[in-house]
Amino acid sequence: MDIIFDQIEGKSFDVLNANGDTVKHVDLIALGLNVPNGIFPDGYLDIGVGVSSNSTLMIKGLKAGTLPGGAPQAETDTGTGLVDLARRQQLTIGAEMQFGSMADPRYCDTVKKNFDLAIIDTYDPDWWLGPNQYDFTLYDAEVNYAYQHGFRVRLSHLVWGDMTDAIPSWLSQGSFTRDEYISILQQHIRTVMGRYKGKIQEWSIANEATDRALFYGNDFWNNKIGPEYIEIAFRTAREADPNGVLIFNDGENESMHSYRSRQVVDKMYSTIKDLQAKGVTIDIVGMQMEQLKSDPNIADVVQTMQYFASLGVRIDITEFNVDLHNHPGSQQERWQFEAGIYRDMLTACLQSRVCDSFATWGVSDSTTYLTCLDPWCQGEADADPLMFDHDFNPKPAYDAVQDVLTQFTPFKP
Repeated sequence: MDIIFDQIEGKSFDVLNANGDTVKHVDLIALGLNVPNGIFPDGYLDIGVGVSSNSTLMIKGLKAGTLPGGAPQAETDTGTGLVDLARRQQLTIGAEMQFGSMADPRYCDTVKKNFDLAIIDTYDPDWWLGPNQYDFTLYDAEVNYAYQHGFRVRLSHLVWGDMTDAIPSWLSQGSFTRDEYISILQQHIRTVMGRYKGKIQEWSIANEATDRALFYGNDFWNNKIGPEYIEIAFRTAREADPNGVLIFNDGENESMHSYRSRQVVDKMYSTIKDLQAKGVTIDIVGMQMEQLKSDPNIADVVQTMQYFASLGVRIDITEFNVDLHNHPGSQQERWQFEAGIYRDMLTACLQSRVCDSFATWGVSDSTTYLTCLDPWCQGEADADPLMFDHDFNPKPAYDAVQDVLTQFTPFKP
């Protein structure tokens, strides 16, 4: 059994069972306790033990369940943050989050002030142990943390055909019939959505299905089932969570500036239209806008957003970052170039009147797959893709986003 305080002062808490489900919410003030400032008014907890007289207490060691990394740091002051500004524009502002990093007060403070949409990345396929076999330990903890702390939650991605990052070895190396692959896909969707329905509000379904279909053999589910897997996935997801927001996410789909991007946009548009004709509902077209190296034209992006919206869907920017690796100039020049891309793409989102969310893939330059040095990272130390630097200080990109959210005049019908 776990107890989770939903604010640092300790005025109330939730009691969770072994499955991570809330069984009781306890409000100490409502119970009549005289603790107006909470039981941890200074934001920390003292743990003690009573010892009777003429006895001896020997402490051999102390252990914390989760230790923060690095040297202690003061909390970063990022001003009033972006969340309230974004809400005035009826926009969620999100980030892919690593909840283990919340032990770092700089990370935690940056997240609390600036993001209200938590994106949980299912980056490790090894949690899917076999047919109808899962290790939910990590995702239970992450989903419950996000839910308990009031975030809107998106799972990214429930279905993804990437052969390296999304498909466990037992599945990629298995030998099943087409019908068995369909059954495995449906069972996976029903199991995961059934477990987290209500705590996770948004689901990325059939991620990158359009772009990957342009290259034969590049999508596991398309290889094993065929393009029909998109329809199967969305139908099953809607049955599993009738109230969930279902996202059709892809890259290279924010404008039609190149031959490839026109291919992706046109194919994605026709896929949605065909699915709608069959009674399949899609709520959101996700535009990744990931690893941008140049600034897309605002008018082109607005036009493409509205093109998709003509089908009755809304638009989310889902995985935004800018890749400055090897970009010329001084650090400030590079960061100003990056700020211009952030400014223009958020402006396009708001100008389109059909864009509901702006989310970055990561929180700071120190916590992104582009810059980190782990084996699964790209190891580009100078990529500097996000709004906060390696020390969680706001960069010019942050100022640009703040300016747009402050100055843009909300649409009044």
